[in-house]
Amino acid sequence: MKKISGILLFIIMVCSNSMLGQITFKPAYFIDNSGSKVSCLIKDVEWKSNPTNFEYKLTEDSTVQIATIDNVQEFQIEDFSKYIRKTVELDRWDVFSPVTEQRESVYKTETLLLKEIVKGAANLYGYADGSFTTYFYEVNQAPIKQLVRKNYYVTDAIGNRKKYSNNMFKRQLYSDLKCDDITENRAKNVNYFEGDFVRFFKKYNACMGDTVDVAESGETKFHLGIRAGVVQNSFSIDHNSDARFSYDYGDNTQLRVGLEAEVILPFNRNKWSILFEPVYAAFKGEGDQTMFTGTVDYKAIEFQMGIRHYMFLKSESKIFVNGGLVYAIKINDKNYYIEQNVYPILFKPQVQLMVGAGYKYKKISAEVRYLGPQRLLADSTLWNSKFTSLAFVLGYQIF
Repeated sequence: MKKISGILLFIIMVCSNSMLGQITFKPAYFIDNSGSKVSCLIKDVEWKSNPTNFEYKLTEDSTVQIATIDNVQEFQIEDFSKYIRKTVELDRWDVFSPVTEQRESVYKTETLLLKEIVKGAANLYGYADGSFTTYFYEVNQAPIKQLVRKNYYVTDAIGNRKKYSNNMFKRQLYSDLKCDDITENRAKNVNYFEGDFVRFFKKYNACMGDTVDVAESGETKFHLGIRAGVVQNSFSIDHNSDARFSYDYGDNTQLRVGLEAEVILPFNRNKWSILFEPVYAAFKGEGDQTMFTGTVDYKAIEFQMGIRHYMFLKSESKIFVNGGLVYAIKINDKNYYIEQNVYPILFKPQVQLMVGAGYKYKKISAEVRYLGPQRLLADSTLWNSKFTSLAFVLGYQIF
């Protein structure tokens, strides 16, 4: 088990090096203040927050230069999202921790590189700065406006505070993007999320007979897959004060079947996802130690959850690494027994760490996943136990 675990660690290190090596210079262009279009190679750092500058090279072998928001009107890497410089009136409300009692927006003039999301009769732009995210729109060459959503508090006469939301963006959509196919109710049902805005602006542009242009950008996706393979479980136990009570029960191999739910996150070009997979786990064995006879019969459902990072090799071929936690729930009433079932110790599993690495081609994947070590006898003060697992898993994405 230790040798195989070392191999898994090596695979993860190789994948991590590949991940670091993915930040490369890619074919791109930018437009400078004179209006000239410059073909170049721009360093792709997969911005989560909108950039204020970027590194570029005119050729593969030329010197790296830096362009800033002060001297660039727009830029785009390959066929991915385009960033355009705009001077806007911006209210930096905090949707997660509202502390203001000001319902109306408080604007400041700022010059930003906005991400172009939808282009047409109505343009949609996005802006992110850390946890702060907001959106802007332009209709028929009218001045650009922020889509306003703001949380605020109202304090009553006795000092109680109640939270409210100013959802003026719904009125903005219905007032400024009028079309026969768009009802007031449809505008009211829009939430302050990029996906909702994209659908609304596509609907408006199509209604206006304009070609809909949606930038290639990350979007939240949900996948469900079935996963089967083999898992090698190992269990050992020792006494805190007497080594004669220690015993290694070795390895048990069993079939493994799970159903994996995966949520693809909408940034960094869908390279990050959240995983959740319930898996059946079991270990059974007995052995004679110097001082006693021990019997193990452990069965549980493991809820394996974590984060996955993809590294694309080609459009449908990628490697990935995982990391996360495992929460196990015992499903049988067996305990750990000593001396022919005379002295039982209750199985109570603790949280377990999980790491893995694999390869995916289209809907088929293969992964090596390591869990452990975990204490199964967490309530015992006299006994230490270690339960580890190494799984080889094949998966198929149902949708």
